[in-house]
Amino acid sequence: MRFTNIRMGGGIGQELGKYTKAYGFYRIALAPNEQKAWKGFFIGCWKPIREHGRYWWTWALPGTIYYLVYANAKEAHEKWRREKHH
Repeated sequence: MRFTNIRMGGGIGQELGKYTKAYGFYRIALAPNEQKAWKGFFIGCWKPIREHGRYWWTWALPGTIYYLVYANAKEAHEKWRREKHH
């Protein structure tokens, strides 16, 4: 895509819409009756699940470590609370 400069466009007397001329725009589209409405829908739904499954350790391992630390801290707190009150 290429834009022409304002000074190259013809000077001060040009209309507002012609200050910049763009070259190289191409738009290709299908008519609505030529498109498949559900093409790739189920593959698109399955893809994030597959990607999360491939890198399970990036979300499962920190969560497991967090839970183990939390459970240990909760147990230690309960033990400390029982010792303090008896």
